Amino acid sequence: MKSLNDLKIQLYADGADKAGILDLYAKPYIKGLTTNPSLMKKAGIRDYEAFAKEILQTVTAKPISFEVFTDDFTDMKRQALKITAFAKNVYTKIPITNSRGESSLPLIKELAKQGVKLNITAILTLRQVAGVAEALDPKVPSLVSVFAGRIADTGADPVPLMRACGALLQGHDRRSSTGPARARSSTSSRPRRAAAPSSRSLTTSSPRRPSSSAWISPSSRSTRSRCSPRTRPTAASPSDRPTSSFTCRADSCKFEGSPSKLCPLGFAC
Repeated sequence: MKSLNDLKIQLYADGADKAGILDLYAKPYIKGLTTNPSLMKKAGIRDYEAFAKEILQTVTAKPISFEVFTDDFTDMKRQALKITAFAKNVYTKIPITNSRGESSLPLIKELAKQGVKLNITAILTLRQVAGVAEALDPKVPSLVSVFAGRIADTGADPVPLMRACGALLQGHDRRSSTGPARARSSTSSRPRRAAAPSSRSLTTSSPRRPSSSAWISPSSRSTRSRCSPRTRPTAASPSDRPTSSFTCRADSCKFEGSPSKLCPLGFAC
């Protein structure tokens, strides 16, 4: 029987309970950690910076993400620059939009240019992933977090979207990783699945646990993806599916030449 060490994906732990975080950090199969202000509030943490720095006294050898907690982009930038200075293994979590629905892409691009390692979170569409891929700096490691579980909660199958996002990011050839994230139902730290941050990563999260088939691995991105982008889709596309030209890897594709049908990956060949 296969063990956790045999997985082709990497597990990240998500939570704000110090004991839980440090316990999971010590597990060899946990490759990274993440938290957010909501979990910290639930855990009764009153000093964000003190908590983060206390955790970082032990968590030194694995990536860990801390999130900004403001809607104002000027203040978000100030917080991001402060968070990234906590330690070299810190990734700064930036939501794809603020609570007013305003895009964070200009700030993401600015921070990436300054060498800030980012975890772009709360992503729900392929169009958003395309915009993030354009904004990130290819020289800076990053994480792209797609909320596949929340997409599943609407009744839509998130697996095709996850495969499409993985193929899109792979086509951009950047140092970001893709994989799905677990929901946070308590203040304890729980494992979540994601790809390595050194190779562009797509993560997903939801209020309920998504089907195990929603998790995407490096092997599924490289061998199971049917299409690969020849030209980059843009965030300005009116559709969440790429509208650029694509080359299908399969010898034959029943969707090719049939614009009325959608590719399982969400591509328009």
